[in-house]
Amino acid sequence: MEDTKTNNENNTEFIGESKENIIEGAKVFSETASNIFNRFLERVKETAEAAYGKGTEIVETVTLTSQGYIERYKDRSEMSNLKTLRDEIATQVGNMCYLEYNGRYRIRQEFQKTKEFKDLMKQMKELDKEIIRIGKRLEEEK
Repeated sequence: MEDTKTNNENNTEFIGESKENIIEGAKVFSETASNIFNRFLERVKETAEAAYGKGTEIVETVTLTSQGYIERYKDRSEMSNLKTLRDEIATQVGNMCYLEYNGRYRIRQEFQKTKEFKDLMKQMKELDKEIIRIGKRLEEEK
């Protein structure tokens, strides 16, 4: 009977110590997992920011290139017509952005995903490409 009582006491002590160890291990695991996840999110954020920055650079380069050709060949009718179209689309995009921003003081991501906004941005991109194509052709004719 004594042996059974001693075994029960030993088991109770072992379970108590194990419980504390398990709780401490869970805390350490939770903290470690949280740190790993936070580092992962930080890397994802950095990668997304870098990709966004690179995409922005490309768009700015195309826009500046097309703008340069427009300025250089503004007296040519085909370039003048493309500039007029580009200005009209830019005005529409500007009005849409103003209406979206007005009162909210921010532009929602959903707004940028609307068909109308995407279509206008696609038209603007295509016009820039056409302006660059014509500008290069005019450069070669010189």
